[in-house]
Amino acid sequence: MISRRKPTERITQLIQSGLGSDLKKLTYYRQVMIDPRAGFYNMVYRNYAVEIFENLVSYVLNDAQLYNRLRQLLLTHHEEFQQESDENKRIVETLKKVLKCPST
Repeated sequence: MISRRKPTERITQLIQSGLGSDLKKLTYYRQVMIDPRAGFYNMVYRNYAVEIFENLVSYVLNDAQLYNRLRQLLLTHHEEFQQESDENKRIVETLKKVLKCPST
């Protein structure tokens, strides 16, 4: 979910630039971009969420630079998450040793 504290100017620009096809429904597109869960749970927003998703996937898969940049971001994020997970496991094992709890 996009932070509500951030301005929605960039979202609006993307929608007006072609991410959304019906600019009369700009507020619907913007709502879906700010809170994607709204597109999942709200029948009114669902078609707008699907349209945005399909457009984004299409742009990413049809542009090598976008694809490679997104892929790199995902790999970096996954590596960071994996490192955090490994660190958490080490902390738990250390706490078990300190507290002398049996391993599970």
